[in-house]
Amino acid sequence: MNSTNNSNILMVDNAESSTNNNNKKEKQTIYYDFSKKFLTFGTHNVQGFNVETKQRVFFDEYEYNDIDIIGLTETKLTEKKGKNTLKNKKNYRSWWTGYTENTKTGGVGMAVRAGLDKHVTRIISKKGRLIAIDLSFKGANRIRVINIYINCNEKEKREREELLIELKDIIIEAKRENYFIVVMGDMNADGEKYNTKTNIKPNSKYRIIQLLEELNLSDTHKMTNQKNVIDKTWKRNGIPKTRIDQIWISENLINDLIVTEIKDNQIISNETDHVLLIMIIENINIFGTRSRAKEKRSNIKRKIYKLNEMTNQHWEYYREYMNNLLATSTIEGEFFIKNKNINWFNRVWDKIEKVFKQTMNNTIPTKEVRKSEYSKKPKLMSDTYKANKWLIRIWRALQKEKLQNINKKKKDQFLDYIEKFLVKYNITEFNILEIREIITNNRDQQALVILKKLRIILTAKLKLEDKLFVEEQV
Repeated sequence: MNSTNNSNILMVDNAESSTNNNNKKEKQTIYYDFSKKFLTFGTHNVQGFNVETKQRVFFDEYEYNDIDIIGLTETKLTEKKGKNTLKNKKNYRSWWTGYTENTKTGGVGMAVRAGLDKHVTRIISKKGRLIAIDLSFKGANRIRVINIYINCNEKEKREREELLIELKDIIIEAKRENYFIVVMGDMNADGEKYNTKTNIKPNSKYRIIQLLEELNLSDTHKMTNQKNVIDKTWKRNGIPKTRIDQIWISENLINDLIVTEIKDNQIISNETDHVLLIMIIENINIFGTRSRAKEKRSNIKRKIYKLNEMTNQHWEYYREYMNNLLATSTIEGEFFIKNKNINWFNRVWDKIEKVFKQTMNNTIPTKEVRKSEYSKKPKLMSDTYKANKWLIRIWRALQKEKLQNINKKKKDQFLDYIEKFLVKYNITEFNILEIREIITNNRDQQALVILKKLRIILTAKLKLEDKLFVEEQV
């Protein structure tokens, strides 16, 4: 029998954490790049995480997708095994919870990029199926990230409802403190099937979606989807079936949302029938900004390569230097090995990477620059950008059936931006008078259909404008 009463709240001292510190033996300090404009979250049902080679392959995938915070579900790790999981992974720090006894289900984990993990101040774990972390940044609101794996077995209705009560409590606590909130994981309830339900029973598996909506959280995959049919996250025999893996956010994060989308990698798809779901948001409101004076005092620097100073003669020397390294390396011999498994792949890649780095460091001029949170890129503030920003606000109101709560002045402002956009690009497939009439009279369903089509065109044009804007600045 699995114990489901395990519950824990841990306050983290980042000078020396008492929890599963995966960097305990790692003496080298790893800095997080706070100058990045975006923060990437991911959720992934891994269907077991006991094998070290599987752990390494999956985290290589998360790192490749530049994921800053990843939530893993259905790890099938016990509390005891979780303490020793990923202890040698230097680029992420992780925390795990699960049942106290051996199990064929349950278990969740959360991993945070090295450097960013220093801002984790609290870890909450509940019932072997929920783990949450709080991150704090000076001069900004705190953020609570919750990763949950909802019971799918209908024989576990009572356990499922107890888990939802725990979830509700930590969300309400975070809202009371004005946290940013992210809830992600395997909900075991399809978002689209939920929309067809007219009555949700008290112990229904769809209670999780109903609860998140009641707490005024938004389904980011649904919100940013631009396709006619939203991508599924779970497959049966390789065929996409349902969208049970989801990422939800609080209202104070919606304006920072960029996109939520699936990442389906064939290399890891043989290990799980769930695809990786990632969400990208702007991070300025989460991180805040350090003062320039503080940046100068901290004096954190990074090395950049001055490629613009490379001449044809320099590149010739670069090739010659690399060829000499390759001639003395053992890389070529690796390809005669018959058993090319994942260990072989990682070993060969490490050797190739070493050759590239050594060649670059010895042949390309470099300079050190101070790391800064302040982007030097001017912001694009075109009418297209403003139209897109207002469209997201109207879309959010429509999804909550609160279009009537937006006053006439704001609606007119949105419609004016849309009209300018249509005229600018000579888009004739939309009738602005019809759009005005639909929005003004709060005809929600018609508005959703039109705005979905508009959003696709707006996004494409906005990307084009941003690219041209960058080229103009250069």
